[in-house]
Amino acid sequence: MHPAAEAAQAGALARRRRGSWLMIVCGWTGVFALAVAFFGGALDKQRNPNSATALSGQRGELTLLPNANGHYLAEGTMNGKRALFLLDTGATEIAVPEAVARRLGLAEGEAATVSTANGVVRARKTRIAEIHIGPIALADLRGTILPNMRGEAVLLGMNALGRLDISQRGGKLMLAVPGVLTAGNRRN
Repeated sequence: MHPAAEAAQAGALARRRRGSWLMIVCGWTGVFALAVAFFGGALDKQRNPNSATALSGQRGELTLLPNANGHYLAEGTMNGKRALFLLDTGATEIAVPEAVARRLGLAEGEAATVSTANGVVRARKTRIAEIHIGPIALADLRGTILPNMRGEAVLLGMNALGRLDISQRGGKLMLAVPGVLTAGNRRN
């Protein structure tokens, strides 16, 4: 075989190998991207299985599922801005991380000392005009802004939850506005 023909054949073989290698890399990149998209959504669903549920529900009633840790989270709004709520029957009142309070535009009121699960901490009082979680609306609530509280979730304490009828059955938590006839509190 002529040396020029051999060189051309070797060059073509090298290009095919590079092309094959590039196709393999692109294929695995695609598989990885699909896995991230799928499992990322699954992890979000484990963290908050109520992301879609919290925006719907029957008139005056909301049913929540626990997350992978057994906590009840719900998306909603506070003073018209999106917020993530962690229902906390052990909290006396609504507790808002300072960074979230800033994002929501909550006014800092008087200084206070409060007892938390992590001990006694300095905080600021605030007023919350309204909270909406699905079909449930609550107005004129006290809250506490905690400077050292981490995360994005607002703890929805008993000053809010105490305004609702709460029941737990079959691993689900049902919230209802008192006095509103719902599927969950209807008597036959």
